[in-house]
Amino acid sequence: MSPISYSLLLLVLVSVRYVAGQTAAGLGPCRNATGPIKCSPFSLNIIQEIRAPASLVTNSTCSDEFYCARTDPFINFANSPVICQTCASTSPEAFSVAGLSDVQDIPLIERTRWQSGVLPTRETSVTLTATLLRPFVLSSFQVDYYHTIPQAVIVEKSVDFGQTFTPYVYFAVDCLGAFGILPRNDPDAIRPTPENPQVAVCVTITNADRGGSIFYNLRELRIPTLTGDVAVQAEISIETDPELADWLNATDFRVINLGVTYPNGLVGNSSFNYYSASSLSMVGQCQCFGHARLFCEAGNITATGCMCEHFTTGLDCGICLPGYLDVPWRPSLLRNPFECQSKPV
Repeated sequence: MSPISYSLLLLVLVSVRYVAGQTAAGLGPCRNATGPIKCSPFSLNIIQEIRAPASLVTNSTCSDEFYCARTDPFINFANSPVICQTCASTSPEAFSVAGLSDVQDIPLIERTRWQSGVLPTRETSVTLTATLLRPFVLSSFQVDYYHTIPQAVIVEKSVDFGQTFTPYVYFAVDCLGAFGILPRNDPDAIRPTPENPQVAVCVTITNADRGGSIFYNLRELRIPTLTGDVAVQAEISIETDPELADWLNATDFRVINLGVTYPNGLVGNSSFNYYSASSLSMVGQCQCFGHARLFCEAGNITATGCMCEHFTTGLDCGICLPGYLDVPWRPSLLRNPFECQSKPV
């Protein structure tokens, strides 16, 4: 089933459930035999699911510039022949940001991709910005670079719909030289802890002279190491730690590419002064405060929001329905779902 067909099927199922689901007598996505329970949407690759215009933008895209590339930047990168051409000779839209979000279960070398324009210097930065259209609870981040991996990358996030951004994670060939930060695997590096989760670490980039990926688990070291159900412990940590919850929440994020890496043996060739990536992934859940199981409708996140249960409503299930205001609204917790209540008759 194609992603579009799957999304349409979900929309039909969600619509039927939404009309009849919020009844105390029935068993909905956020109820079991004993009553209401906390529930959260399934995780999804947010970038692939958001199809709204201008949700992913960049300040540089290759158009009619002359550039060079290895024919195989992944497996046979050292001996791969070099080809030179203009971006427009392939297709005017061949290297747009749309190439970062299409679903591609195929080898990296065969994927569509975004490519920046050829830059005046290798130090010129280029930014990719993703507008998520609503609050999300994030869990992991990845970019698959097609040509070479930049010398340094900053991932930043916003919680106020792009008005301000703060660093989320750094990547660099030389963390200390690029950012003045020791790499996270250095014994003396400052690391996040459950007590201090809002620390942006620097991850060392290896093999930057070829195509490859950068990845970071945004919950790394921030969830206490406890015995038992890890997922439950993570939920409890997020519920009880406002700093951790704030760290994982975002409405926008951006990727700042800092410094072109030349392919092996081609240092100084200005025709390689560009960035290129085939996939940008941010995995997370719609922020529904524990009052919705089904995730946002793919392609129409702003219109649909969360499919709310527990007699809540709003984009993020952040208020009680009219007639269910007997107790104040609260986020749902594992130990208490805090379902909105109607006044006794």
